[in-house]
Amino acid sequence: MAAADPKQPGGPQCKVKVIEKPQMCEINPGVWDGLTVADAKREYTEEWERFVKDPYSFRAPRAESYHDLSGTYLIPHFRLAFLYG
Repeated sequence: MAAADPKQPGGPQCKVKVIEKPQMCEINPGVWDGLTVADAKREYTEEWERFVKDPYSFRAPRAESYHDLSGTYLIPHFRLAFLYG
């Protein structure tokens, strides 16, 4: 990642502590982890059809949905909004 330009808003003068949260790095794909789209369609046909119909709410086996991920995101987002306006 390139260094921030100190002359731009959000540069080093903001003095904001960055905390990385592993749960916000990526969605947990569950049993689909490591599969290609073709493999997922073939091995989990019914689940794939449900995913295509409702990708936001669908949760693959042992996975999280985009809806779940949005909930994970909202807590730190609201905390930052509260702390920094």
